[in-house]
Amino acid sequence: MATHFSELNSLIDFLNHNKAGIGDTKITSIHKGNFNTYEGYQYCIGIKIFTLPKYKNKQFMWDTNSTYIFDFLPDKDLTAKEEDNFIIEGLQEVFASALN
Repeated sequence: MATHFSELNSLIDFLNHNKAGIGDTKITSIHKGNFNTYEGYQYCIGIKIFTLPKYKNKQFMWDTNSTYIFDFLPDKDLTAKEEDNFIIEGLQEVFASALN
């Protein structure tokens, strides 16, 4: 079962604190939910952390909204697949910098 995070900083803090045992990260899924006028679109982003052999891999679910996701998107119309790819690339960069 995946642990849920509501803030990206909490997840980055987790990566920083445990980076000695982490080999890599991967975005496993992006689910765009409903729209509300206060937060925009709701997103559930699946993240898998690949650990070193002596530890168990870990999965997380980041519950967020478009306010935080739009930092990774260009200011143009995108297809759903293009949007997912930009989000994945942006988050992978953030996670890689947290592990260095």
